[in-house]
Amino acid sequence: RLFVDAAAEGDQMGCINDYRGIREEPNALYCGIWVNGWPRVVVVAVEQLAPGDEVLTDYGDEWWEDFQALQRAAAPVAARG
Repeated sequence: RLFVDAAAEGDQMGCINDYRGIREEPNALYCGIWVNGWPRVVVVAVEQLAPGDEVLTDYGDEWWEDFQALQRAAAPVAARG
């Protein structure tokens, strides 16, 4: 798996959120493409977006499983203060 931490590296794509809890379906998809022999990730809108609309994708079940595992692992550390 490949993870990109938008806090350390990235651009406006770090502002894209998961659609869960906000709307029924994502309004954009991540797509993998190749540019000059290098892999790239692009975001493609699946509907017309107006200025100010939030771009929402599906992070995927694996992302949420990993996120929950990290929260469980961090809970004992946070409890110690």
